[in-house]
Amino acid sequence: MATNRHQNTARVTILAMLFLLTIAAGAAAEDGRKVLAKGAESYGPVTAIETIPMREAAAARAWQPGDPIKEIPRRFYPAPSGAERMTWAEGAPDTLGERQLMDTAHRAPTIDADLNFDGQGFSGSTPPDTVGDVGMNYYVQAVNSSRIAIYDKDGNLEPGYPILLESLAPAAPCTNGSGDPIVLYDWLADRWFLQEFTGGGVLCIYVSTTSDPTGTYWFYSFSPPSFPDYPHYGVWPDAYYGATNEGGGGGEKTYAFERLEMLDGDPATMQRLTVVPALSGYGFQTLTPADHDGDAAPPAGEPGIFMRHNDDEAHSGAPVPATDTLEIWEMDVDFATPANTTVTALPAITITDFNSWMINYTTFFSVPQPGSGTRLDAIREAILQRLVYRNFGSHETLLGVFAANRNPATTGSAVEQGNRWFELRRSGGGWTLHDEGTFGGDTNSADANFFMGSVSMDGEGNIALGYSKTDVGGSPVDPSIGITGRLTTDPAGTMGPENDIILGGGPSSSGRWGDYANMSIDPADDCTFWFTQEYIPVSGTWGTRINTFKFEECGLFSDGFESGDTTSWSSQQP
Repeated sequence: MATNRHQNTARVTILAMLFLLTIAAGAAAEDGRKVLAKGAESYGPVTAIETIPMREAAAARAWQPGDPIKEIPRRFYPAPSGAERMTWAEGAPDTLGERQLMDTAHRAPTIDADLNFDGQGFSGSTPPDTVGDVGMNYYVQAVNSSRIAIYDKDGNLEPGYPILLESLAPAAPCTNGSGDPIVLYDWLADRWFLQEFTGGGVLCIYVSTTSDPTGTYWFYSFSPPSFPDYPHYGVWPDAYYGATNEGGGGGEKTYAFERLEMLDGDPATMQRLTVVPALSGYGFQTLTPADHDGDAAPPAGEPGIFMRHNDDEAHSGAPVPATDTLEIWEMDVDFATPANTTVTALPAITITDFNSWMINYTTFFSVPQPGSGTRLDAIREAILQRLVYRNFGSHETLLGVFAANRNPATTGSAVEQGNRWFELRRSGGGWTLHDEGTFGGDTNSADANFFMGSVSMDGEGNIALGYSKTDVGGSPVDPSIGITGRLTTDPAGTMGPENDIILGGGPSSSGRWGDYANMSIDPADDCTFWFTQEYIPVSGTWGTRINTFKFEECGLFSDGFESGDTTSWSSQQP
């Protein structure tokens, strides 16, 4: 492959919104779909460069006391409305939190806990932005400043790790990465997708040349026209889809990267559309792309999917107290003819009301922790890592989780953080709500906070939820890690009990609690979950944890959607 880095961003074709169709002007189809725009910006083609094998990269120097500490910023922009309103409508109490406490005798998952070990430690950057994913033979974890660690399936760190992702970059500016790492296992190709950005806003992307994450990668770099804060990606058959926070005034951004070419190391392009209307009241705006799991691909030709949640008490002049919505878009990309690329709004999904007021609608620091006046950032604005897509044949599923205040007040500073989770299904028609719940723990205590959730689904449709927890009550809990889950036959809207992974050893001195955690499912058996998240060990600086578990019922039933009457819940304490 040619190694001229300057080819990567020199040829930029702007086809921006050739046939722009605004929401007001665009005609909706009979099924409620509405094309927002046709015609995309196209960047590239970018010439790939094959990296050295990752296993030959120099090991990263461990951070030592006295070394500098760098904070990775989360960018705030003025709210699109120009100013935050002073009076807000109050929503309804979160009835899903109460449902979580009902009918506990009929919740049946039995957790078989396995590995529970420390991942990477403090790197000199805060927050860690802890992510990871699992393939057939390895688990790959990343933290800021884009340190990559690779573990075998027994939890052993491979020799020479962690390494700095920037050490693989063959040319500037990606030789000086700045963080926001992403790790995705491409189930459809048995490959790995890694990403970080630079301080100048270049997206540095690495796609493994084989199934071995310790081997070589195809390196690509793309330069969007504005800084691509908080980049998130999803694997889809025709593209790696992405979304970023680049300021809400001009609309939200959807990205598509030419996946098939990137898998082969061929020149590849990136397309970008700025068309999804921004939400009023938020100074941080982003969509979340769907990320494929499972052996079955989406139906042929299905466009990429993007989603966000909409709290109408925060974003509407005419809120409905009992309900809110999930908003969905499809990006149908044509890499050969960017003028044909479209973004289409699907009908919004009505869900039970949730509250995104946490001190206000703009602060990043809301979750209380014991023994400290510093509050933690729950990332209220986004559907959290990941928006999981699976195709079960009889139906398709979208699974996600986001932050919700269980306290309904839209004034004051009362924060009772819960994880609002949802499962959508599609069976030959449009997406519909299949199930939803708010996880607020075993007692739904007003003193406990459950935040920074991540969900995944095994091959039988059972759901695992990982989370961070604090408790400022009589039995205080410093920032800690826990998991819970549900079988497909459990009562609607409920998760199992709390299951501690590791308890924190003190409060966090930084309000930044990372941009994401990650729950993923092992493709080797489609039953074992791998979860990684940060916590505060006794040292006071952050650490990370990796744990694995599965539901005992997974694999016992032939049709994938039945389970037995097991009622116990086993757990492994660290």
